[in-house]
Amino acid sequence: MKNKTAKNLLIITICLCLAAINLQAAAGHSITLKPGLNLISIPGSPTESGKMAHEALGPVYDRTNAIWRIKESEWQVHVPSRPELSHFSSLQPGSGYFLYLTEGPDPHSFLSEAIFS
Repeated sequence: MKNKTAKNLLIITICLCLAAINLQAAAGHSITLKPGLNLISIPGSPTESGKMAHEALGPVYDRTNAIWRIKESEWQVHVPSRPELSHFSSLQPGSGYFLYLTEGPDPHSFLSEAIFS
């Protein structure tokens, strides 16, 4: 068990080092994502209902290769192009997600429009 926990912590640490995050806590809330691996958190209370991944990510969803999360000590994945392989379909407030983008989005506050409305 300790080996698995240490491995997960190492993977998360490496991913955090690779993640390109720019979260602005201004009224408009924007997150800048870059091609490759990104780590995001969905703002809000964990008691709030989540939004479907395609709604939450807006135009970035089509550029997303995969979305990962850890739930109950297990990795889960959402694959936009292969929904039958997905473990989840909505993004929950208070949770963190790894997104792998095939290409970078045009800079804009896509999440502020999708999540915070």
